[in-house]
Formats: sequence, C-alpha cells, structure tokens
Amino acid sequence: MSQAQQVQQIQIHSKQDHSNVNSNQTTNKTYQQDNNNVVRVDIQSYQNAENDGLLNQTNPIQTIVINQEEQQASKELNSINIKDQLLSLQDEEEKRKEMLMLQKPGTIDKGYVLYSDKLMEHIISDQDIQKVLIDQFKFERETIWCFENEKNQSITELEQLKMLCITWNMHGSMPQLCTNKLLRPDQIEHHIIVISSQECLRSIPMSIFCESKQKWEAHLSYVLGNKYELVKSVSMNALHLGIFMVKDLVKYVTAVSIDQKATGVMNLFGNKGGVAISMDIGDKSYLFINSHFSSGQNNNERRNQDYQVISQSLNLPKYCQNPNESLFKRFHYIFWMGDFNYRIDAKSKEEVDELINTNKYFELLKRDQLMAQKKIGQVFSDFQEGLILFPPSYRVLDEQNKFTDGSDARIPGWTDRILFKQKNPDTIKLLNYESALDVFGSDHRPVFAQFLVKGKFIETFKPIQVKESAACNIF
Repeated sequence: MSQAQQVQQIQIHSKQDHSNVNSNQTTNKTYQQDNNNVVRVDIQSYQNAENDGLLNQTNPIQTIVINQEEQQASKELNSINIKDQLLSLQDEEEKRKEMLMLQKPGTIDKGYVLYSDKLMEHIISDQDIQKVLIDQFKFERETIWCFENEKNQSITELEQLKMLCITWNMHGSMPQLCTNKLLRPDQIEHHIIVISSQECLRSIPMSIFCESKQKWEAHLSYVLGNKYELVKSVSMNALHLGIFMVKDLVKYVTAVSIDQKATGVMNLFGNKGGVAISMDIGDKSYLFINSHFSSGQNNNERRNQDYQVISQSLNLPKYCQNPNESLFKRFHYIFWMGDFNYRIDAKSKEEVDELINTNKYFELLKRDQLMAQKKIGQVFSDFQEGLILFPPSYRVLDEQNKFTDGSDARIPGWTDRILFKQKNPDTIKLLNYESALDVFGSDHRPVFAQFLVKGKFIETFKPIQVKESAACNIF
C-alpha cells in the first residue's frame, strides 16, 4: 500500500466532562493520509465528534494536520479543491496548524457541507479558516463541477438520481455561446436538469406583451441534444421554469401539474412572483419552484411577503385529496430557486467594496439578508442551503467578472439562491453549490446546485398526465 493510501488512526482526546463522554474517554476516528503527510477527515467524523459530545464552546476541537512546515501545509491545502468538506475540529494536545480538511468535491459518500448558524460562527471566529477559503470568493478561479465523465447506469438499477438545478436572471438577453458551459451535456450526464430563469429573453416590461419562451426552450433542447427531453415547462411574464430529463427516465414520470402566482402590483401583475411544476418521478413526489422576489436594497418586508403569498397560493399537485394541507407537507422533495433579491446589509457600495478588497467575505455573508430573515423564521424556515463559497452573483458586468461601478453600480449581493427541503432525512444529498463564473451575458452570474436524490423506479409505462399524486398520500 502506497503512502497516499495509508489509513491512520488518530485519537481525539477530551479532557473535560461532557454529557455524553467521560472526562478521560477517547474517541477513535479514521483519517486518510496522503503522500504529503496531510491528514483528511470527512464531515461524518465532524458530526460523530459533535454527537459524542466532544464539541462545545469551552472545549473546541480542531482537525489535526500532520505536517512539518505550516507553510507547506498551507500550500497543500490551497492546491486542493475547497468546494467539499469544511471541518473545524481542534486537538488540545497538538494545538492547531490548520482548521480546514477537504476532500475532492463530488465524493458520493461525503456530500457538500450545509449552512448552519453554528458553522458560520466557527468560521467568523477563526481567521485561519477564512484565509484558506478566501480564493473561493474570487472571480479568477475555475468553476467546480461534480459527476464529470461519469456514465449513467440503467434507470432500473438506480437508487439515486443525479440532478442539476440552475437559477439565472438573464437580464432580458438570449445568450447563445455560454449555454453549453452552463449545461455541459458532453461532460456530465445528469438524469434531471431543472432550469429556472428570470428576465428570460426579454425585459420584464417587454414580457408583458410577449411572454413566449419557445425560442429559449428550443435553444436549450438543441444544446442538450437527443439524450434529453423537455418534460414540462411553465412561464409567467419574464419567469420561466423548464425540466429536462434523460429519455429513459421520462416513462417513470406521472402526475405532472403546473401553477403560478403573481406578486407584482396588488399581487396581480407577473413582473414578480413564482411559477411551479410538481410531478411524481418513480415512487417520490417533487415540487420545483422558480421565483423572482421584489427588488430594492431595503425591501425585505416585501420580499418576505412575496415568499408567503407564493407559499400559500400555489395549488399543487392538482386533484390532491388534502387541499388545505400546507404546500410544504405534500411532497417528498421541494427545490425552490430564483432571484430572491435579498441583498447585503450595508449603507453604501463603498462599504461593501472595502470589505471585498480586504477579503472579508464572511463578514459580508454575516450581513446577508436572506440568512437573517431565515434565522428569525420569516422565510424558508424548514429549508436547507449549502454553504456559500462563491462571489456575489449580482451585480456584475455583462461580459466581465467585475462588479458594476459608476451610474450602474449596485451593492453586490447573493441574490440568486437554491434551497431545498426533504420529507425524510438523508434522501437528498447536496454535492455542489456553485456559481458559473464563466457564463456571461447578464448582470447576474448563474448559480447551480448538484444533488443525488433517492428514489425507486418501477415500470409503469403510463403517459405523462395529471392524476392523483403520491404527494397526496405522504401522511
């Protein structure tokens, strides 16, 4: 066995009394050691340590990195893809040399780290973690993808589907050359591709007079090629949501329904609002929502209202036996994406520019309005989101990765987001949460997420139709 494959047993010692461990108890975890003598751990080790009672404020445990020179350890860490696992464990005896342990993104048994208030507190309180992560917020780096060059198995052999969800405010444009970089059909075979767009093809005012998105759908179908089929789409004003699938999966789709809700002036005009598609895929029920919330730096109350109106108004699936039941309890899986328009709390763009120029990106995340509203229960209370490790997606130059300035300047923000909800734990696995930094043509950069979603696929050969959905029988 080569040194790169050696597995080393490291002991995490806790010298203090905790509710779940004795004062002298030792917990053994398995770590992978590579040929540069850097030890890596996965997120499960972090969670196990937390469950064992080894993590609290008085006894922080940091990950051990066995390396003779701290400079070399930092160099090695920076050469690793930082888009996977984030751990913050400390061994009291060894002290810390690094606080971040990472694995190659897309590792099936690991998954992408999810945002939590506790995790954010750990990061903000530790400058060393932030130093390792700084480069992820730079436009100059490459976009990270999972599943590259992996071939799909037969649908009947699958227990998990590979899903790509994309949200993109297209700024009224029809990008031609960048779409292939966003969908990557020749490099990655996703089973399901969900494309949500705002200000699609035309500006919001022009979309009032011409709402058709046929040109956009035809372009997407052309880029994706013969392997994929557009199963269903829905549009309202400048909003569009389309779901493509590999053709072998289409016959397992039933109970397809669509709905929409305008939240513009008097909740009647579709310049803002949401569109949605629900369906059963195999034995699981899905809900996909695309929304464009109200704009404005200080318009949180109206954005929160948009969320509530859409949540309470969407009537999906059709012909459900329990129409009075909460929308969020009707489905196994919910994916809600869009330009939610939540900004960074700041008095001026200059204030944000200063934080960006001094690499204080986590201070910006700390001021993210969506996270703040979610924390106090105003929006997305039961939804999950990956940890944001990409630059603000708005407002940037159409053809250059640079924030706008001058008369077009806006305070940058992570306005474009993807959140998800699962009825049962461990049935959705987020593997990547990222911005497509090489896709231009708009003042927003697309944001995408890659998932593994559990399900069973029994031959039905039923045509796609509106019928009683499995979502109606969850409880």
